[in-house]
Amino acid sequence: MKDLRKLKIAYSPYDNFKDYPGDRRRFLFYTNTRNINYEIYNPSKNYDLVFLSEASDIGIAEKLYKTETKVIRECINSYYLEHNNSKDIFRGLAKFLTGRSKKLYLNYSKSLRKLIRQVDAVTCASKEQANQLSSFAKNIHIIPDVFNNEQINMKEDYSIGNTINIAWEGLGSNAYQLNYLNKVLEKFSKKNKFILHIITDKYHFKHMNKFGKISTLETINKISAPIKFHEWDKTTYSKILTECDIAIIPININSQIALGKPENKLIHFWKMGIPTLTYATSSYDRVMKDAEINLSCKTDDDWIEKLGQLSADSILREKLASKAKSYAEKYYSEQAVLEKWDLLFRSILQD
Repeated sequence: MKDLRKLKIAYSPYDNFKDYPGDRRRFLFYTNTRNINYEIYNPSKNYDLVFLSEASDIGIAEKLYKTETKVIRECINSYYLEHNNSKDIFRGLAKFLTGRSKKLYLNYSKSLRKLIRQVDAVTCASKEQANQLSSFAKNIHIIPDVFNNEQINMKEDYSIGNTINIAWEGLGSNAYQLNYLNKVLEKFSKKNKFILHIITDKYHFKHMNKFGKISTLETINKISAPIKFHEWDKTTYSKILTECDIAIIPININSQIALGKPENKLIHFWKMGIPTLTYATSSYDRVMKDAEINLSCKTDDDWIEKLGQLSADSILREKLASKAKSYAEKYYSEQAVLEKWDLLFRSILQD
């Protein structure tokens, strides 16, 4: 394989400050760990290799397609599956008006599918995504996130006091999914004293992470449960999580994008030793079954039953957390992920 350290490499990031989770936990994790130099993509320069994050302009790949430059595109969300004209038009228009796209794409998903067919390789984060992408791409690589440049704590105490501490952590734009557990939490509260700890941003944006500023607490104001809000910070969020007893990952079952999310968050919680309940999406259910852990839920009754089981038994919580942690460390370790990145670059940089 050609030596990556001798190539001129460019990256089109989520954020030019390079502190967005999608930047830190993927391409920048690899380049920093392997000591590989790169620069932010500049359209006036020539490169040997360009890595395009999911936030990058489709037009970059169109420009590079007929050159000698090797191009890799990241596909973490399933936008390529959408066939909704209004969503396509809005997404293409929003990217154009915000300057994230130099060209107006009124059928964004169709243009994205075309891009995927043209690039040299595609990265995704789950087997389910790889199966979907196989209709458009040939060189697909499943590469999980590594929670890089964040202060990570490990849960050690599985005892429980008079109050059960349940945690949810994530982007403010995803906090609305907690509303899908409102009936579950309301019913659970009738027999159990608990606090729902929400670790996220105070505000988020409805469109393009720029427009329509919304208070995150206002998006979850239907929840009939005591809430304690914690503003997300990479130096404190893990400590708050590991001080809680149980983590939850609800999903908007009406959203194809939400249902297609990879298992990254679940694996991250497992690495910290946190017993975690999830909605039974394809990726979460697959990983749970593979690890022989039965904590994925399809119905409200499933959620209530398993919340009750976990909250009542500290030995069970510790046993399942230990089992999950061992699984995550075996199959999603930093070394395992680095080898997947190595394989990706070998696939397109043969001498």
